[in-house]
Amino acid sequence: QMCIRDRNMIANRISYFFDFRGPSELVNTMCSGASIALHRAVCALRSGEISNAVVGAANIILSPDPYMLLSKAGQLSPTNSVCSFGKDAAGHLRSEGVASLLLKTRTQAEADGDRIYAVIKNTAVNYNGQGGTSIAAPYAESHSELIKSCYSQVGIDPRKVGYIESQGMGNPVADTAEWNAFNRALRALAKEQGVELGTGTCRVSTLKPMTGHMESTSALGALFKIIRSFRTSKIHKILNFTEINPELLTEDQPCRLARDTEAWVHTDFNRLAGLHSYGIGGSNAHVLVEEYLPVSYTHLTLPTIYSV
Repeated sequence: QMCIRDRNMIANRISYFFDFRGPSELVNTMCSGASIALHRAVCALRSGEISNAVVGAANIILSPDPYMLLSKAGQLSPTNSVCSFGKDAAGHLRSEGVASLLLKTRTQAEADGDRIYAVIKNTAVNYNGQGGTSIAAPYAESHSELIKSCYSQVGIDPRKVGYIESQGMGNPVADTAEWNAFNRALRALAKEQGVELGTGTCRVSTLKPMTGHMESTSALGALFKIIRSFRTSKIHKILNFTEINPELLTEDQPCRLARDTEAWVHTDFNRLAGLHSYGIGGSNAHVLVEEYLPVSYTHLTLPTIYSV
């Protein structure tokens, strides 16, 4: 009981310790919690409600109860691996994780001389409604509309999105829904803008086979992976990927799975990556992340990730 009570006040305890005076809120949408907290922080920064934001998440395994519930629901992998988007996908592995990041507007971060890691170009959230087969099942149509909305709000040419970091749960139904949503959203945007998408120009990867599923913290782990890709100029492969799930339609699609680690070369525009996240309760989030290059910029109110 003490743990539950303390967990519900964790944001308030941190704010009290540091004497923060702005909004101090706990966001709990299960696996998409960190990404939706990130969205709330971005909105508050853009509106001028706050000047800095700390977004953090922690997943610590303290009880066997979730294992039993997830096992009964057929959500956990029976092996010691996660086969995201693979033929043998049979569930995920739970893992622990604690992560946090600090956000400022780009103007402020540059003025303060901060070390900037990436720029959050846009964020969007939505809910599945009753479209899925159950409250726990992802709904490809809602996911597709979310991604399309996230990119169209900031006028993104879909040809410039080179990488999407998926949730990649290693569940055949969930993996198929994500895959269909990514391709559907990019094709819809291309049709609206009257541009032609190449085949396999956007690579899809996931952190899950490497770290397991950090649940509420998973989106921050995914964000850090994207930042690493910017820094190394590589899109890292889906670990231990062998045979593709035969239910995935891969021919003539704008996306392709990252079977191998590949170079992510610079072009005449800043590289863009999407981060996709969803919760078992049906709350979805998508984050568009742009690499940071220290040059003069016109969009100086974009929330920025930086180090302290």
